[in-house]
Amino acid sequence: MKSNVEFWFSMAPPPPPQPHGRPGASQQVPEGPPPMTFFVTTILIFGIFYFLLIRPQQKQKKEARKAHCQS
Repeated sequence: MKSNVEFWFSMAPPPPPQPHGRPGASQQVPEGPPPMTFFVTTILIFGIFYFLLIRPQQKQKKEARKAHCQS
């Protein structure tokens, strides 16, 4: 009977096949999205959070402070 370690390693997927052609030949790696996409998306998310969560909360605090000072 196999030990637990041998059992789990036997379930691992086989290694990927080696590229065909000349040894050492570089393969073309598909490019992902342009780097600017990440930055634009991040800025957009922060903008949405600011206008939907942070700014209204700051307004509420300001109004509460104003009401507290007047009374």
